[in-house]
Amino acid sequence: MSDWYDARKRTGIADLRPPMITKLSSAVSLVMCSPEMVKVLKGQAGTCMSFKRGHVSNIILCANNLEELKVGLAALDISVPARSDRRESPHVERYCIAHLLATLPAAKLFFPLTLNHRDKPDFLLEMSNRSIGIEHTEAVPVNAARSQVLRERGLGPDVYFIPHATPREPKKSAEELRREIEADAPGGAWGGDSPEYEWAAAMAHCGGEKLLKAMDDGFVRYPTNWLLIYDNWPLPGVNFAKAALYLAPLLASMDAYSVFDAVFIHDDSAMCEFREEPIIHALVKPGH
Repeated sequence: MSDWYDARKRTGIADLRPPMITKLSSAVSLVMCSPEMVKVLKGQAGTCMSFKRGHVSNIILCANNLEELKVGLAALDISVPARSDRRESPHVERYCIAHLLATLPAAKLFFPLTLNHRDKPDFLLEMSNRSIGIEHTEAVPVNAARSQVLRERGLGPDVYFIPHATPREPKKSAEELRREIEADAPGGAWGGDSPEYEWAAAMAHCGGEKLLKAMDDGFVRYPTNWLLIYDNWPLPGVNFAKAALYLAPLLASMDAYSVFDAVFIHDDSAMCEFREEPIIHALVKPGH
């Protein structure tokens, strides 16, 4: 452990805590840890693995400044396979956390920082001034997700009408989904601000499910806790500035901020931040 303290002196990072190290695991990334830290970590009998209250977590990113963060985010594997090609939750979680860190204003980031990929919550972001637990979820109707698998396997037309979806809709059989995909019926039209209203209702539903899970005994709470939602809800173009005005009072009525200090929702164009007042950020791609 003396090597760790020597490295702490050489790097000038006085508040680094000694790692809890076990045997080396090839599954752990040492992406963008400073050369000094990587050398020390590899020199121990272990690697960038930490244990907190029984939860195993992998350090997937370390950065001492904003430029290192950009390079580290660009180096992360954030590829997301198709739903029909063995997509798993960690794929989507890494994609979303990388976009969150790339999009956050520099003023909200404090260095050095370390990002752990873990469980309950899905991430632990440790910065020089605080520790933030980040729980992730994907907002997608179960029937829409299953239909996408069938479409990816060649069923139905390449261009199709957006299906209507509602929270808590019953799960359809595979045969029902096949018939709907092949029929490609237009269904009812969206009028006025109904896309924004439906979006707010869907995001509130998904957020509400995570509120309950975050209060379970096995969920680790940190001084600051965020919820990150990946928006894959099937809707025509949503005006996020308008939709945020519908969602903000729903989150407040759910007492969401007693569990999560902030809620972030993003699709492939925008990152919506909900605290006291909603903020709409243009989505920044990792590495840019």
